[in-house]
Amino acid sequence: MKTLKQVRRSAVAAWNPSSADVLATATAAGSIDDNFDAKVALEVFSADPSAEGASMCRLAHAELEDRVHSLVWSKASGTAPGGYIAAALSDGRVSLWNASALINGEHAVPCTTSKHSGSVQSAVLDANPLKENLLVSGTNTGELLIWDVSQPSQPSAYAPGSAQHAMKDAVTCVKWNSVVPHILAASTAAGSVVVWDLKNKRPIITFTDKSGKLRSCRSVCWHPKQATQLITANEDDGAPVLQQWDLRNTHCPVKYFEGHTKGVFSSSWSTLDPAYLLSTAKDNRTILWNVNSGSIVSEVVSAQWNTGIEWSPVVPGTYLTSCLSGEVSVATTHDARPANDFSAAPDWLKRSAGVNLAFANRMASFSAKDGPDGGRIVKLERVEPGPSAIKERSEQLNHVLESGADLGEFCAQKAAESASDEERDTWTFLRTRFAADPQQELVRMLGYDKETLAGLVSDYTAGTSEKAEAPATPSQDEVPPTPPAEEQRDPDDVANLFGGDAASDPFASVGGDASDPFAGVGAGESDPFAEIASMNAAAEQVSGEAAPGTGWQDIHSLAASFSSKMQLPAVGGAVADYESDIARHVIAGDLNAAAECSLASGNFVDALLFASSAGAEVFERVRGECFARQAHRPVMKVAQALCAGELRAIVAQAELSQWKVVLAVLANAEADRHEVQQLTRELGELLAAAGDEAAAQLCFIAGDDVERCMNIWGRAQGGSPADALHGLIEKVSVFERAPGGQRVGAGLAAKYAEYATLLAADGAVD
Repeated sequence: MKTLKQVRRSAVAAWNPSSADVLATATAAGSIDDNFDAKVALEVFSADPSAEGASMCRLAHAELEDRVHSLVWSKASGTAPGGYIAAALSDGRVSLWNASALINGEHAVPCTTSKHSGSVQSAVLDANPLKENLLVSGTNTGELLIWDVSQPSQPSAYAPGSAQHAMKDAVTCVKWNSVVPHILAASTAAGSVVVWDLKNKRPIITFTDKSGKLRSCRSVCWHPKQATQLITANEDDGAPVLQQWDLRNTHCPVKYFEGHTKGVFSSSWSTLDPAYLLSTAKDNRTILWNVNSGSIVSEVVSAQWNTGIEWSPVVPGTYLTSCLSGEVSVATTHDARPANDFSAAPDWLKRSAGVNLAFANRMASFSAKDGPDGGRIVKLERVEPGPSAIKERSEQLNHVLESGADLGEFCAQKAAESASDEERDTWTFLRTRFAADPQQELVRMLGYDKETLAGLVSDYTAGTSEKAEAPATPSQDEVPPTPPAEEQRDPDDVANLFGGDAASDPFASVGGDASDPFAGVGAGESDPFAEIASMNAAAEQVSGEAAPGTGWQDIHSLAASFSSKMQLPAVGGAVADYESDIARHVIAGDLNAAAECSLASGNFVDALLFASSAGAEVFERVRGECFARQAHRPVMKVAQALCAGELRAIVAQAELSQWKVVLAVLANAEADRHEVQQLTRELGELLAAAGDEAAAQLCFIAGDDVERCMNIWGRAQGGSPADALHGLIEKVSVFERAPGGQRVGAGLAAKYAEYATLLAADGAVD
């Protein structure tokens, strides 16, 4: 047991019954301090253990007319919100103070009155715990008075019974019953205890220990919960015992508490746990008892013996002691080291109530001591769950999956019911996986299917047929158009697929001088993707598989290797007397030279026609040069990549804002399905790395990557956790059943276990 706070005072003390750390002290009768100070005072202190230092903080101070035998603090009432502090002065008078007014520094004039008769040398007090307006006082003359302080300026006092019932011996202690408000007990110096019934105005029982051990009863304390039990303390050094009595049979004590070696001076029964009792005696020991077993739990030895001890009515395990040698202390039992019996934790450390849920809606609960014998009752019951949206949605999903229903239609229905664009896009992309041709359905959804575009071709050729009948002869000044200045871009326009400027184009100097990108034409260096091919060939392969004709470099490394986005410069040139020069080469049968002249003059159609008849090698070279000359047109870059089979270059260099265009290009490409799916997933990886998980998960859907989709869906925010979990399970369950869909491994096991727990809590255990 450890001291928390203390103050140097030769005083009696009392707790504030409604505050955790406030107490009152009054200069004790029969004592004097070290400097022989004759001043007497009533003081209020704060014993807040969180405050710095070991000393208490004084809150209020008031002078008293005389020293005090006993001090009590009543509960709050209508006339005194902070309760009353009552002091029994050494001459038998009672001084009454309004606690709130005293602490707040208001003008607090006490009411001091003398109602006792005879030569009073000592008096004791107690405040009724159930009737805040009632006090009781007793004197050494054997007189008892009941005080009604409803009118504090003029308190009334009356005897508990008639003169024939008057007590003869000196009253050493008075205590109100903790359960029945009109019952009180008074102990005497002769060792007897008198129990009074104030309704009937007479004592109902008087008893003493017939063995003679209770020679001088100094203290009485009632059981906090059971009205007929009390404990007495014997002050006589010859029999320093505490005795527990049951008033239903007072022939002998129910229990003895033996441990002190000198007379017991004060005792206190814990109101927060009746299993514990404190006592202090003239042997300088303070003992914590286990009332149930009668054994010592812990004890502390002080330098001087304490004259008073009291449990805190608010703070568990905290108590107050006062010593006539000049110290008032607040201590705790929380660090008490067990002496003999510490087999059970105090009630204040136990849970007052608890509940736990299990599968099948089983619930176990316990509450405060509500059993017939004061013990706790544990209840096992089944909780009938109310309507649950999660349970109903789970049953609907299970019906769809097991009935063989059209999952494409289910996805379409979920898309129509979606509350957000992201959710709608997710279900729309999932629906494409259940089409007869998932890739073409994806292309159609993106707006790039060939049937739709065929109509555009018909409209365009019909409008330009007349212009096509009169081919124009290129003039000497004709040059390829200069790329337009930066304009507002349509995010789905293929023209915006590649960004960057010509000055930073890594292919500007391929094959020759930087000022002439075609200086190397004819030397086998006309392919602007030669750099990409060489880089891919040297890169580390990913996933153990290689794309046709290339090494499989990590997509993030490949994208980072480009210093800027592709934008090749426009190059022009004109040859004088074009027709005659071409004619000479054609007549000479040199179609290769004719193609070169046509290419140099900007007649790309002529160049391709001549090259197609000059052999495959010439055609490939001329076609590459035509693409290079048209590099200012982004669509030609896409066409060149498609012709060269460099789909990864499109994925790596494309502006991520144009991911739908890239996805359409991949879906329409004449390439191996496995390669297209891999590139679609890599596009999703780039989007995820850029922070666009909404677009990334759509690419993973198109690439049949259930695992990565699940990771993104698992991080989705919005709605309740239960709704988010059901949404994840719903999407994954449908996705796994798509043709070619992957099975999710251990990553989903924890989610299914969590989902099963959720459903079981909702009653879905069948």
